[in-house]
Amino acid sequence: MVVGGFTEELKSSVSPARLWKAAVSDVHIMLPKIVPEFVGSMEIVQGDGGVGTIKATTFTHAIKELSVVKIIVDEIDEEKFYYKYSVIEGGNPNYESTCYTYKFELSEDGGCLCKLIGEFKTIGDYEPTDQDKVLSKEGFITTFMAIDAYLQANPNECA
Repeated sequence: MVVGGFTEELKSSVSPARLWKAAVSDVHIMLPKIVPEFVGSMEIVQGDGGVGTIKATTFTHAIKELSVVKIIVDEIDEEKFYYKYSVIEGGNPNYESTCYTYKFELSEDGGCLCKLIGEFKTIGDYEPTDQDKVLSKEGFITTFMAIDAYLQANPNECA
């Protein structure tokens, strides 16, 4: 088994509360609206948004490596803007587990410092390829940046 991951810190002029709403609590509504070229739909399959909730994302043909990915909410703290989820179906078939964490903190300028963490464990001796690493990290960061850009361009959304 190979264990790896990434940590990124991104700054945003958007408040933690607005980012939280768009990237976590209303993500199933917002993501197909923000990146329709990549996300066909996102729905809550089971649960109410809290720990144990299962969500399914259906990707468009633009994402050749994925069709449908299901995740489960592992941890959530709405007051501290902390969210952690794991991929439970449809992710990289060579990975035993994959999880992602968001942590939004108020920055000095009234915006947000966003801590993004991705972690994985592979099956057996599988060594992640450069493409695996790019898809995992860049897809996650690109999605976050698209949410951030959308909120900056639409100041009344998720207000």
